[in-house]
Amino acid sequence: MSKKQNDQNMLIPGVNGWDLWSCSNGKIELLKETNKTLALEIESLPTNKPLLMAFPVNELTSLALLIPTSEKEHEKDLALLQVEKMGLLQKDEHGVLHQHTYISDCSDEEQALYSIDVLRAPVEGKLPKKSPKGFNVSPRCFTFEINAVTIWKEFGKWVMAISNDKGAVIHYQGFTTPNLDAAVIEDIKFTVGQLLIQNVISHRPEQYIIWTEEQGLYPEGYEVLEKVFTDTLRITPKPLPLVPPSGELLPEDTRAKRISANRKKKRSILLTLVSILILGLLGYAGYALWDLDRRATQARTEADDLIEKNQTLVEHYNKWDELGPLVETKNDPISLFLKAHKAIPNSNVRLTRAEFTNQNSDKKLGTIVNTILLQGEASDLALASKLDENLQKSKELAPYFTWQNPSPTQTKTGWGFIYRADKK
Repeated sequence: MSKKQNDQNMLIPGVNGWDLWSCSNGKIELLKETNKTLALEIESLPTNKPLLMAFPVNELTSLALLIPTSEKEHEKDLALLQVEKMGLLQKDEHGVLHQHTYISDCSDEEQALYSIDVLRAPVEGKLPKKSPKGFNVSPRCFTFEINAVTIWKEFGKWVMAISNDKGAVIHYQGFTTPNLDAAVIEDIKFTVGQLLIQNVISHRPEQYIIWTEEQGLYPEGYEVLEKVFTDTLRITPKPLPLVPPSGELLPEDTRAKRISANRKKKRSILLTLVSILILGLLGYAGYALWDLDRRATQARTEADDLIEKNQTLVEHYNKWDELGPLVETKNDPISLFLKAHKAIPNSNVRLTRAEFTNQNSDKKLGTIVNTILLQGEASDLALASKLDENLQKSKELAPYFTWQNPSPTQTKTGWGFIYRADKK
């Protein structure tokens, strides 16, 4: 790898937010550790070297592709066909949102294994202000041990990757729960079982590894996994990232595209407005300030008199403000269920579980904790992804809730999903 490829900055998902790394002459150094999950919010990104951005696991879908070794020259077309078959192919206007990586030839040397990374179309805020020179995915930025299931945290959520006997990542995914618990064990067992059925792996992983930020730091829930995986489970510090090659991913930056299209128009409008404002302000500044101060003084006097005369009414309003989070209709579970139900694409998507938590968390301030949990199954992956998209764009839910929706998992009868939203 040339010096130009080695020397670059890397934006990689960390435990709580984006981490900025620098690589110079083969030396990796952490420049900045943030709690920002939106790349657009990261200020002062260095421009001294090219920037590579690695997307987090929970914004990706991992697919495995087995093709005859005689068809390797058609690998790109076959990968595209697999993405389209799974219902994950995006419109051209979103850019290039999938890439494939050669893993190895199978033991019989008649088939070759490829891993396909599929990225969800980034919404505004997911990309930094200055577009990176290259993109890849976070599991391609680390060294993994052989025949292992490796678990680590990205943006406060646990994720995992499965590596083969050469340490190459063949599958990765996020967990449906935020903690290490029995559900995580079931997800691991189910995923490993599916990979065995598909002949992606020939035997079960030999070790289970949890990456932590500090040596000897045991995460909450470690005991649950230890009871199941016993001697094969261990804790290790998270390794330093590697510099992966720039992948084929090239998402369209909607924010940059819009700004570029409107820049000239805004500039001419701004110059005109500035000229008009200067002339207007010179004539009316003195009068406007005097009139504003007079009206503000009058309003304060009237407000003070009104409060003194209507103290009982003020106390009533204060009490209502305290009770508002518990009695307002927008927090009613039935209302929330109806709003969520509107996002279901059709009858081939069904909910098996719906939970709506509306808990008063501060009696003095009257604030609440709102949580929505939707669990169910769709006949195909495209419908499950469509439900995810509808929930993210719902005009009735999106202004009040933030959805954390991991990728759906394939079941015997379709695609299962568990979508969760927390109140903003």
